[in-house]
Amino acid sequence: MEQVEVLPTTHSESIQELATALAKAQAIIESASMDKENPFFHSKYADLFSVWGACREALTSNGLSVVQLPRTSGTKCYVMTMLMHLSGQWIKGELGATPTKQDPQGIGSCITYLRRYSLSAMVGVCPEDDDGNGGSGNGNGKKDDKPPKGQKKTIYKDFKFLGEMTKQKNALSEEIYYAIMGGEGYEHSNEIPPKDREKIWLKMEKKRKDMQS
Repeated sequence: MEQVEVLPTTHSESIQELATALAKAQAIIESASMDKENPFFHSKYADLFSVWGACREALTSNGLSVVQLPRTSGTKCYVMTMLMHLSGQWIKGELGATPTKQDPQGIGSCITYLRRYSLSAMVGVCPEDDDGNGGSGNGNGKKDDKPPKGQKKTIYKDFKFLGEMTKQKNALSEEIYYAIMGGEGYEHSNEIPPKDREKIWLKMEKKRKDMQS
């Protein structure tokens, strides 16, 4: 997919009751289970079903509901996501992107990606921490480079590199982007040390070109 388009967020005149309910919901929202297998890289990720499963009960028990409506405009797909409270208060956002392929499967995949991304961002769902690709069955025998629990990870603030990685994530699907990083033992781009950056970036670039061919 090309770069994701983020449309302006709108909301009801007051969102005080909604904000209070959302705060209570987020206190009990679970992490999304990474139980979907990526066939390209044999890695796991949290799909839309898992994201919904992580937040549905917390939302409904606090008087919150979500509506997601897809639409198309030209070659682009859009998904409007509205978070509503039983008081009538609401927040609405919309994302758009161009599918990699203009066929039913490509359009459906793009819409699913936008739904999952929008829902996660709207209510604050994050994927659960994967215990390491080297031991989770991806079969590549890579060493798990994640630090032990309780040990802080090194965060690299190379904003030029992070900007390039954001472009790659927008060009690929989120599943493929995180699968490539996961295959190298990283969860986020700001964890990648300088010695591994070119290798990972080139893998993403090759996959992007393969998808376009």
